[in-house]
Amino acid sequence: MPAQNVDLVLVIDASSSMKPCFDALRENLARVVAPLQGFVTNVQFCVLAQSVGMRGRTLVHDHRFIGTSGADALAALYAGPSNQGAGRGPFFTADAGRVRSFLADLKPEGNEDLLLALDLAADLPFGPITSTCRVIALFSDEPIEAGAVESGRVERIPELIEKLTRRRIKLFAALPESDASLALSQANGSELEFVSGGDGLRSVDFSQLLSQMGKSISVMSLQSSGEPSYTRALFGQDKWDASGSVSESERSTVLAVGESAKFGSSTPLTDVGVQLRWTRPIDLDLHAFYRRPDGTEGQVYFGAPRHQDISLDHDAGIGDRGGRNVENIKVDQLDSFTTIVFATMIFGSGDRYSDYDGQVEVTASDGSQIVVPLSAQQRGKWCAIARIDMDQGGASVSNLNVVSDETPGFD
Repeated sequence: MPAQNVDLVLVIDASSSMKPCFDALRENLARVVAPLQGFVTNVQFCVLAQSVGMRGRTLVHDHRFIGTSGADALAALYAGPSNQGAGRGPFFTADAGRVRSFLADLKPEGNEDLLLALDLAADLPFGPITSTCRVIALFSDEPIEAGAVESGRVERIPELIEKLTRRRIKLFAALPESDASLALSQANGSELEFVSGGDGLRSVDFSQLLSQMGKSISVMSLQSSGEPSYTRALFGQDKWDASGSVSESERSTVLAVGESAKFGSSTPLTDVGVQLRWTRPIDLDLHAFYRRPDGTEGQVYFGAPRHQDISLDHDAGIGDRGGRNVENIKVDQLDSFTTIVFATMIFGSGDRYSDYDGQVEVTASDGSQIVVPLSAQQRGKWCAIARIDMDQGGASVSNLNVVSDETPGFD
């Protein structure tokens, strides 16, 4: 029996709600390696952080590895007729410190497409099948079929399972239970931990989960024969041009505007604070346009600062003052509303909204927090910045940054 090696791929949903996952993975990473000490010759790590944003009305994908990202990553992965010719350097590293640094630097943003991420991971240039234990570990607080999954992808899960089987890849996953995840659990040797969704995996004990993963890897058997053929790029990503991927220079803007994120883990959500702050010399006024479950609508602003369950504290920036300008709207009970649109109006005239060094920060009493930068490049009387929607699944916050000379509405 040849000395065993382990190729461990961490596939991470890098959408907006997942920051706690990055922290917990980094802090507990050594726990997956400890049970392997003395058993394997070499452990190689790969991290794939995947999210989806919008460029105009078009979905674009952001896939980040430790050594490459975006269109460059696809070119490196699918350069030849078989990824056995692809170099391992951009994807794998033996340095756990690089993994920790990569996780520490990740900025959660955008949406998710977990099936694409799994297919990319399954196409990686793993070590030889006769001497390498191949492992993919997926972490997400959203179901497989949620997010920006395009039509027809869920139906191809059996093909993805077939690829995992033929390549002798063991799948671990921590994610919410759903029809798609139950289907994926049929992969040979898979181990799925079903968790509560929408909270950035706060409920997961990563110490225990990663320790158990290491123990399971330590007893994996190897393939005695060569690797069989398999189908690469199930979703056609090997044929994408550069426009299908987010570039390094546009990452923050493309993945910010238009995204939505689940918000808060407590039910009901109370004492939700919405703060508009800016530093440039301009008089911005924070407004909240709301709709209640019975269909009634209203507006909170400096001229009508208090309504039932929602209120504005004061008017800042009067006289186009610069410095630390802050206005706060407090929502006492979020389930008293179905939709709230938070907007700002320039009192007077102004420049582009992105010039004001501004942002809206939404915070709940349970510690949940989402920041929406004021990034609109246009000029206009109004900028609808963020929107909170309540439904049976809880609350979500959307980044709007829509400029208009008309009073914002709910469409």
